[in-house]
Parts: sequence; C-alpha cells; structure tokens
Amino acid sequence: LCVQAARAGCPMLVERPVARTAADARGVAREVGRSRTPAMAALFLRELPALARLAGVLRERLVGRLAGVTAALAHPGAVDGWFDGPRAWMRDPARAGVGGFGDLALHVVDALAALRADEPPALHTVVLDRPGTGSADVGGTALGTWAGAPLTVRTSWAARPGGLEVVVVGSAGTATLHEGVLVLDRGAGEPERWVGPPPDAGE
Repeated sequence: LCVQAARAGCPMLVERPVARTAADARGVAREVGRSRTPAMAALFLRELPALARLAGVLRERLVGRLAGVTAALAHPGAVDGWFDGPRAWMRDPARAGVGGFGDLALHVVDALAALRADEPPALHTVVLDRPGTGSADVGGTALGTWAGAPLTVRTSWAARPGGLEVVVVGSAGTATLHEGVLVLDRGAGEPERWVGPPPDAGE
C-alpha cells in the first residue's frame, strides 16, 4: 500500500512496521524515496520536547564522556486486551512481522537516532519475552552500542504502569528522561529538572 500510494504521489503517514521483514521495509523505503512523495513513519517519540532537551545536554557534553545508556518503553496492552478483536493481527508475526519488542523498540531506536545522528544505535543481541501461548513475543531486552557506549533496550507490552525512560550515564553526570521530565544530576548541588509534556502518540 505504501509503494502504491507513493507511486500515485499521495503523501502518507504510516504506522510501523512498514513490512514484515527488515529487507522488505528497506525495499519500501527505496521505492518511496525514488518517488519523492512526502512520507513519514508514525514514530512520535522523536517529537517529545524532553528528548530535544536531552539532545542539547548531550551536544553540550554536560554528562561528559558517555559510559552507558539504558532505554525502556512499555505499556500493559497485552494484558489489558488492546490486541484483541480487530487488532489481534498485531500478535501474529506472519501478519505483523514483529511482536511487542519490535513494535516498541523501533520507537526507542528512532528516538536515540534523533538524539545523535552521527552514530545510530545498533542492537547486537535480543532476548524475547514470550507469553506462553502462540509465537509472538510481548517484549524483550537487547544489548548493543550507541555513540561509543554500551546500550540496553527494554520493551514490553505486559508491564504496568509502563512509560518511557532513558538514562544516560557519563563521566560528569547522569541525565534521566522519564516520560516528559528530564533530570540532570552532575553530582554537586541540586539536580537540574525540566518538566515537559509526556509522550503522546496522538499529538
């Protein structure tokens, strides 16, 4: 559908994932790019004001040399019935391509890439959480690297209360983004706090 819309010159906003495999998704992206049709994936975390603040903290090297990064994104959708009925296809890898980990990890990886474009995050190994029935996962944990530092990414469709948290640890301090709040602790005096709106997919 994305390729057909692009070839017809129809601008589009598309939910992730755009295909069942990474190779197919790259093919879709190539076709859309070739058409020059305006297109955007619905990856809303990149628009979070607190993320822009965190990008400034990193750009100004206020945490010093990066030592490690952890990022988590979760919600209780699998246990609260969000994927029953018309949305049940999201729990079928043959139709959705990914389960809970891929669904939410795409948001996390995109958010980290938006923070620093010079080195996109790379996930080297993933352990998936299984619900006990069926083949789709409900989340998982990945280890990788980003901006020269170790990276841990955790996601879940079965965590309450859920939410977004990114912790960047450096030689000069720690920056913690929780939902829309960014806290910078540099080890002396009171931590600096910036309060903004939480992530909102609709917004």
